[in-house]
Amino acid sequence: LKGENGEEGKEAARLMGLAHLHGPLAACELLVRLEHWSPDENLELRRSRVRVEFSAEEKEAAEGADWSAAARRSRAWRGRRIFGFSERGEDCDRAFGIRRTLFGYRVSVHYASPALLEEGEMVDAVARERASSLHLPERMIPMLPAAVVARCRLTSAERRPALTVELRFGRDGRLKGRKILVRRMRPAQVLAWEGAERALVDDRHWQRLRELALGLRRQREEQDALILPSSNVEPRVEDGRVEMRRVEGDDPVRQVCEELTIL
Repeated sequence: LKGENGEEGKEAARLMGLAHLHGPLAACELLVRLEHWSPDENLELRRSRVRVEFSAEEKEAAEGADWSAAARRSRAWRGRRIFGFSERGEDCDRAFGIRRTLFGYRVSVHYASPALLEEGEMVDAVARERASSLHLPERMIPMLPAAVVARCRLTSAERRPALTVELRFGRDGRLKGRKILVRRMRPAQVLAWEGAERALVDDRHWQRLRELALGLRRQREEQDALILPSSNVEPRVEDGRVEMRRVEGDDPVRQVCEELTIL
């Protein structure tokens, strides 16, 4: 993994010679034939010594994670038109809502927040060690155990506590005030990114949310913000097959989510 200049390079070379294995790929090929590694083993991941799996003790601690006292005491969010988006349309980590008021509109951005769980010292230590989830073409290495993530993600099946940002807009589309709250909420629906625009084309609440988002973008442009609506290409590997997925930068649904997140 480290090559000849690694700390254990000489010892590795000696063992390779004793085993009559020659060439830089010989050890890798042997580990693949022994089914210890896959043919597409991510060697850079091995070199960096990133922990890919969670221990049995960490998984057990995550299974016992429950909501904190503040989350359990939180009030329900009354807005009905709340939209969530994710890759498969099952649950989501952010949701967006809008409600008309006497003086304008009240917009809400709800974040799934593991911080609202009482995870315990072990899970907290895991989060500090990893610091972030790693998104690779062939896999995703999560920062937190699956039980913690599943517990706090937002779903239309039940109300769950979330970190809620309330934004109050006037009729002119200008921001008038904001609050940060903990609220129990449930998206009206969670849509897959692909096809979400077609599903919402006749929804007047979503169209108003889109108008507000476009107004926010214009305000940023007036303040000399640089908008780069370039398309992205996301490489993915599934079952040994490489796929290139194009994500358009001017997708209306992603624009709304982007502008409200920036705000």
